[in-house]
Amino acid sequence: MKRLNVICFLKIPIFLSSVVGLMLISAGRHSYLSAQKPKFEDRVIDASFDEKALRPAGIRQSIGSGMARFAAEGVDIGSLPASLAVTAPIRAKNGLPEDFGIEVYFHDAPDDHTAFVPIEPGTSLYGTGEIAGPLLRNGRITQTWNYDAFAYDKDFPQLYQSHPWALAVGPDGRAFGALADTTYRCLIDLSRGIRFKTEGHPFAVYVLAGRSPQEVLKKLAASTGTMSLPPRWALGYHQCRWSYHPESKVREIAEEFRRRGIPCDVIWLDIDYMDGFRIFTFDRNQFPNPKALNADLRSLRFHTVWMIDPGVKKEPGYFVYDQGSRGDHWVGLQRRGLAGGVRFPGFHPARDARLVGRTLRRFHGPGGGRCVERHERAVDLPGPNEDHARGQCPSWRGSARAGNACSVS
Repeated sequence: MKRLNVICFLKIPIFLSSVVGLMLISAGRHSYLSAQKPKFEDRVIDASFDEKALRPAGIRQSIGSGMARFAAEGVDIGSLPASLAVTAPIRAKNGLPEDFGIEVYFHDAPDDHTAFVPIEPGTSLYGTGEIAGPLLRNGRITQTWNYDAFAYDKDFPQLYQSHPWALAVGPDGRAFGALADTTYRCLIDLSRGIRFKTEGHPFAVYVLAGRSPQEVLKKLAASTGTMSLPPRWALGYHQCRWSYHPESKVREIAEEFRRRGIPCDVIWLDIDYMDGFRIFTFDRNQFPNPKALNADLRSLRFHTVWMIDPGVKKEPGYFVYDQGSRGDHWVGLQRRGLAGGVRFPGFHPARDARLVGRTLRRFHGPGGGRCVERHERAVDLPGPNEDHARGQCPSWRGSARAGNACSVS
C-alpha cells in the first residue's frame, strides 16, 4: 500500500479554506457541549483606518502573466523574511503593464504596517482562511492568529488556521487574489476593499489577476505549490468525534456501520487513546493492543486516524520530553494545560524534524498505522464552557492543540 505524503493530505482543507473560506457555523470540535459564545480574551489588532495616510506602492514588479508583487516605498525586497507561502521561483521585473489595472497602497508606522487594495463597486470578496460565517466575506474583519476556539459562533474572528488571502470577483466575473506575505498577526479588513494590517516586519503583497476565479486559483496553486493526489479512501466518509474509547467502543462503532450498511472508510481516534494525554503513547487499559485493533478494522475495510498533537507534556521522565530537552528542540513558547505545562518542538528542517521523524517511525510499529502530527499549531481559547470541557479532558485550559490532523494506515 502506498503511504500518503503528509503535507499533501493536509493541504486539502488548508488549500480550500485559503481560497474561498469555510462555512463553519457553530460546528466546532466541542460545540455539541454548548452553543454559548467563547469569551475572546486575547487582543485584536486595532482596526482603525486612515485612508489619507496611504501611499502608492514604491515597488511594483511583474512576476508573471497577470501576476505582480507590491511593497511600500523604501522597502528592500531582498531583506524581507523568506516567504513561507510562495514556493515557486520568482523572476521579478520592475514595472507593470499599463492594463494591469490593480494597485496596492501602503502605510508604514513604527508599530504596524498596512496594505490596501481598492475594489470596484459590486465586487464580491471571499477567502480569509478557515473562519466561521458565510462564504461571502464583504464587510467582515478577521485576524490571522490560530485558536482552537471552543463553541465559536459565526462572528468569531479567528480559528485553527491562518491565511492572509482574499479573493475578489467582479460583477463581470473577472477576478484577482491578494496575498499578504507575512507570518505575523494580521488583521484582514474587507469592509471597504481589501486591507491587511500587521504588527511585524514590512511585507510584500502578491496580486494574481485572471479572467475568472478559476484562473486566479490556478495561479495561486502554481505560486504556493500544488497538492499530490490523495488516496481514494481519503475522499470517502470519515467518522470522527471527541472521542471513541475504550477499544470496545471503537469496535462497536465499526461493526454498527457495517451492520447497517452505511458507507464509511475511516474512523478517527482522538486523544483519549493516549496514556495521560502524552503523545506517542497508548493507554494500555483502554487500548491494550492497538496493532490488533488496526488489523481488525482493516478487515472490516476501515482505515484509521490516530490524532497526535504538537504539544509535548512537560514531564521529566517522559521519553519524548526528555529527548526534546536533551537536544534543545523546544521553541520558547510554553502554555499551561497538562500538569507541568506543554512544550512545542521547533521548526528546524533537519535537527527538529529528525526528532519527530524518529518518534513517528517507532510509533508506527506498535500502532500498526501511520500516525501524523497535526499540522497547524494553535492554542485552546478558554471560554464560558471550559468547565464542561475540562470535565472530559483535563488538558483543555490553555492546552496545545492544532488545526488539522491526518494519518494513514
